[in-house]
Amino acid sequence: MEDFRKEDKGPDAAKGILISEEWGFDENGEPYVERTYVKPQNPRLRVHDSKDVTKTRVCGTGSAKMTVELSASFEWDSSDKRVEVYDVEGQVTDMDGVNEVYDEKIVISGNGTSKATATYTCKGKKSLSYVNGKINISCNYNGKISSNGTR
Repeated sequence: MEDFRKEDKGPDAAKGILISEEWGFDENGEPYVERTYVKPQNPRLRVHDSKDVTKTRVCGTGSAKMTVELSASFEWDSSDKRVEVYDVEGQVTDMDGVNEVYDEKIVISGNGTSKATATYTCKGKKSLSYVNGKINISCNYNGKISSNGTR
């Protein structure tokens, strides 16, 4: 983990306001760092509140690492207790030693309910090494953002 921390580039202010940062190990024992950013939208004359959220996760170690990124917009109505997620985009933004990215998927769940979630998954390959990337963002009907990746 010490080497992983030394190689980390740190938060990216261009993505928004950093609201959380988590360091840990995935189910394969590989270190990761997850950062969640929020870009509050300009106030408008409307009933619903909204946020644009971006989350990054550096996964893998040694000679095969990649950074996955998920962005989504959430709009919620506290009185109706429902939330919608839209404009969801997932991508690999940095491939350090990873030659190929495949099995990319975006899944949206819970639209119109009290909690909506956007998930991006992919796999990276370098020779015989593989890196799994999974990242998700959820928002409840009060606008609370929660997120977690593969643990």
